[in-house]
Amino acid sequence: MLVHQPGTLATLEESIDRGEDAYLDAVIAESMRVRPALPITGRRAMRDFDLNGLHIPRGAYVILAIMAMHEREDLHPDPLAFRPERFLDSRPGTNTWLPFGGGVYRCVGAEFVLFEARVLLRTFLQHRRLSAVDGGPGGRPSRKHPLPVPTNGAPVLLSTYRPGRSARENI
Repeated sequence: MLVHQPGTLATLEESIDRGEDAYLDAVIAESMRVRPALPITGRRAMRDFDLNGLHIPRGAYVILAIMAMHEREDLHPDPLAFRPERFLDSRPGTNTWLPFGGGVYRCVGAEFVLFEARVLLRTFLQHRRLSAVDGGPGGRPSRKHPLPVPTNGAPVLLSTYRPGRSARENI
């Protein structure tokens, strides 16, 4: 998705070159909002309980559609657009941004994954250049695959150097 928005990619590269992480974190958060690793999660009720007036019996499965939550217009204006800027002024909400689940069952490795993504993306973009193969927009997730992967894959062109940087910086 990033390579199909050259302005967003350029802003990210510039912020990385300045040693700033705010835009990098926003790109990572937006990427995980638009394409979470799992589109749904679920829990099994261990006891009867009331969920906003709906009786949930013990043993029932409750499914949370993460993609549906991430695509709610009231929570994320223009939800189908890739707009990292939505996360510049505020952190992703713990009950509205769910790529790691939520509550007491939130993935214990979530902060490590975010740290790892920050280090990898920053290092990668400091030394390499990404661009779109066909110049067209990225596609919607495949409806035939259980995970939200692009219908036609995600081919990108990887340059071994970033234009405008010295040979030493591109090593």
